[in-house]
Amino acid sequence: MHEVLSKICLKCHVEKDLEEFFRDNSRKDGLQIYCKECSSKNIRASFDKNAARETIAVPEFKFCPTCGQEKASFLFFKSNIRKDGLCSYCKKCMSICKRKRKFGISDEQYQAMLKAQGGACAICKWIPGPGDRELDTDHIHGTDIVRGLLHHKCNRGLGFFKDSIAIISKAIDYLNGPTTGILYKKTWGKHGVPAEIKEQILASQGYLCRICSVDLHNKKACVDHDHLTMIIRGILCDGCNSGLGQFDDSIEFLTDAIKYLRNVTDRLATKSPTGHRNVLASFVVEDHRHSEPTQDSFPVLV
Repeated sequence: MHEVLSKICLKCHVEKDLEEFFRDNSRKDGLQIYCKECSSKNIRASFDKNAARETIAVPEFKFCPTCGQEKASFLFFKSNIRKDGLCSYCKKCMSICKRKRKFGISDEQYQAMLKAQGGACAICKWIPGPGDRELDTDHIHGTDIVRGLLHHKCNRGLGFFKDSIAIISKAIDYLNGPTTGILYKKTWGKHGVPAEIKEQILASQGYLCRICSVDLHNKKACVDHDHLTMIIRGILCDGCNSGLGQFDDSIEFLTDAIKYLRNVTDRLATKSPTGHRNVLASFVVEDHRHSEPTQDSFPVLV
């Protein structure tokens, strides 16, 4: 097979020896797309551009034209393109607009759901404070059915576990199960677990993820370890490893996630007296124009 000895830089379009490129393990050829000279020029140009920027004096308070209130600056997202360094609208108004556009629910509906959950995430029970990110709106993918409000990590965790009660149950069994007994050494540095040890663990698992059993051949295989004991537990697929991380390796959170999903399943399976699923009538903002919930009410689970 012909050995590749050179590469064309996508910046200067000059063919150069491979040693003229920095390494990049995320690329198929293991090298960056720009040569060392062009990469260095880009870094210098970026540094000079940042150094030449004027210092932005962020005001202590700012007026939001949507809600008509003057609020502290930390209640606005940062914006590098605005003269005052802040977005035009406050975080709350931007969230309301995003939810309306993406899920079709009003702020009144969101606040009613939040009240029904005691102001806390339906899984981890975290309560956002002033200036904190609001709870995410969790919905059944592929539908317009909103399940509840979750901390963004719980919401992402469900996604990584594919909303699967079976996979989350296996994650709990994994955390309660035996480890490899191998100590994860900080001296291994950025290169991580030595290849021979990783190969040994993979072979002992049959090259399958310890949680979802997906084949790890030609896929990202993540070495998972207990952050308290530093003992390697096993090797997982990227999704399961990320899912554990989002739930903070907490069996309690994972158990509550299963309860949350089962509650959703039970509600979807229950029929209302009108013949419609309860999910379609379980949450309706009080509206004096309608004495009873209608089919036009947005489907939300609480």
